[in-house]
Amino acid sequence: MLVVYAIDSLRSGGKERQLLELIRGVSASDRISHKLVVFSREADFPVPTPSSDIHYIIRKFKKDPSVLLPLFKLLRRCRPDVLHSWSTMTSVYCAPLAKMLGIKFVNGMIRDVRTDFKPFSEFYLRGKFTFPFSDAIVSNTFAGLRACGLDDARAHCIHNGFDFSRIDSVEDPNRLRKRYRMDSTTVAVGMVATFSRYRDWETYIRSAEDVLESGRKVVFFCVGGGPMLESCKALVRPEFRGFIVFTGHQPRVEDFVNMLDIGVLLTNTNHLHEGLSNSLMEFMALEKPVIATDCGGNRELIAPGRSGFLVRPFDRKGLASGIASLVEDAGLRKTMGQAGKEIIKENFSLGKMTDSYLRLYESLLENSEESPAGRPRRA
Repeated sequence: MLVVYAIDSLRSGGKERQLLELIRGVSASDRISHKLVVFSREADFPVPTPSSDIHYIIRKFKKDPSVLLPLFKLLRRCRPDVLHSWSTMTSVYCAPLAKMLGIKFVNGMIRDVRTDFKPFSEFYLRGKFTFPFSDAIVSNTFAGLRACGLDDARAHCIHNGFDFSRIDSVEDPNRLRKRYRMDSTTVAVGMVATFSRYRDWETYIRSAEDVLESGRKVVFFCVGGGPMLESCKALVRPEFRGFIVFTGHQPRVEDFVNMLDIGVLLTNTNHLHEGLSNSLMEFMALEKPVIATDCGGNRELIAPGRSGFLVRPFDRKGLASGIASLVEDAGLRKTMGQAGKEIIKENFSLGKMTDSYLRLYESLLENSEESPAGRPRRA
């Protein structure tokens, strides 16, 4: 079985990481071979596949229709069994070509819980154009499928998978703690995300100030870069600038996560409802208790009260309360962290994700006729 994957670029991002994790997984299987089509040479991740299996079809601009002809020629030449897109625009390119060439089409454009699946929005129009051509529509959360009104037999939830080999060689956390002049009694809290309108950095910073005002011995880390970095730095009151640390972009973010005691991820629900966060998975795999906004797919990942806490959107007091309870109770941090790791190992492993996709591909090839309508199922 030959599968062709198509994605905009390999820049740093959740869907890009998950596609490359999947490629690592399927590369170990004798049930499948693959090729990768990328529409940009911009890349932040190393590609775990031979260069002969990567095809670059470079777009001049985001909606460049000139890529259709070379993509058509490539697909006609290699004749894959399955074509699997990983973004909205690649789905627009791939859907009609798959139909023309009789290739099974897996539409992977739903990577978060969209707030804009409304008539005449760009995402809505792309979905309405591509869904009819799709043999399977995959989301990494059930919440993502519900947001798009998908409840027939073509709709599948395949949760993200975490590759534990990524954390085999994380840096000794004590080295980083010494770099930031923290002793063993200081609790390190961190949020790892881009500085963009999709993340609620303001609530994180204001809650950090509330916790610090109580005199607790805590350092808050803001890990990442982005267009709103400088404006977020300006939010911090002068007396707290030594305790709220902005690290900028970190190429080995796992090292920072390993150094933290508590992980936080806040979503600006005015612009985004979370899919299945790679950041939260990293926290949990490294045995960190997590606090996240109660939205999107976070309830599919976090067990409230067992592996962490969920807080209402923009709930400054709720977040500060959750952080304070974990700061005060090292035993609770440990038990929640251990529970989070077990959740990832049992339900969100790379092997489970890979097997789910392989079963989906094989089922499409085995069942050439339409399946009877039914509820979304876990592949």
